[in-house]
Amino acid sequence: MILARPLVTLWLAVMLAACGGPFKDAVKRGDQFANAGMWDKASVEYQAALKIKPGDTDVTIKLRQIAEKQSGERLTRGKSLMARGEIEAGLAVIQEAARLSPDNTEAQRALTDANQAALKKAEDLLATAESHKSFELTQLVLKGSPNDPRAKEMDEAVRDALAEQAYKRAESFQESGKRGNALIEFAACVTYRPGFRDAKAQIGDVKLALQKELTYYVVLDRFTGDQQVAARMKPELVAQAFDERIPLRVVGAMPSKDARGVRLTGALSGYRFGPAQTASRNEQCDYIRGYDTVPNPARADAERQVGHAEQRLEQAEREVDREQK
Repeated sequence: MILARPLVTLWLAVMLAACGGPFKDAVKRGDQFANAGMWDKASVEYQAALKIKPGDTDVTIKLRQIAEKQSGERLTRGKSLMARGEIEAGLAVIQEAARLSPDNTEAQRALTDANQAALKKAEDLLATAESHKSFELTQLVLKGSPNDPRAKEMDEAVRDALAEQAYKRAESFQESGKRGNALIEFAACVTYRPGFRDAKAQIGDVKLALQKELTYYVVLDRFTGDQQVAARMKPELVAQAFDERIPLRVVGAMPSKDARGVRLTGALSGYRFGPAQTASRNEQCDYIRGYDTVPNPARADAERQVGHAEQRLEQAEREVDREQK
């Protein structure tokens, strides 16, 4: 044990020197940035120093002082933005000022004033074509002041108004046959109010109607020719070759007069399965296959609308889950 002491002492000295070097370097860089008024960079260096030596009193004090400087700088910029009418940008900067220095009474007063200005703008926007921005404003206020009673009350009013507006637009689109647009609006409705009226049921009905509208039918008539093979050309068997997620159905008869599709029939002849009966006889299968297509210009647009509607619906369902939690 006596022989091991010098080694332990040497190891501790090396560790302390290694620790002191990076720590002192970070503090030195922080001091240099602070002296130059570069508060953000100074904060980064002091935080790096605290990671090396957590709880250091001097660095903790310096970091608190830097935070006050950062808060003051952001407060000035935030007030300037608010004065120019840039409510959203100004509020975001003032929120950061209040977060950096929670004890800064000036920053807290500025935050209260900015919140009121944002809520007033949200209220004014509700009656305009940009009513959706009201929701963005109330969410921004609640992000920085989650317990603000007026912000909570305003958020409830905004959600009710926007859900009502989206529902009415969806009904209007339904009446004009624009189901894709209707689906988007119903999805927006449940984003604001998950339990609004029968919006969820309407979403299901519209999706079903869109699926029926986009489904293409192939009516498979009886094939002639070889009876052994033709008898097996049944719609049920052929339909199994297609993925059910594809809006294509092979059927024996068109489900309704409004359904879209084609009728397919054919003949099977001049072929043989199995090996040749004689070595001198050449068995082969010669056939001609082809088809003509007529593009539907409305199909691509309808598929895009369905895709957008499904994206909005997924977002709405995530919002519903979050609200329920």
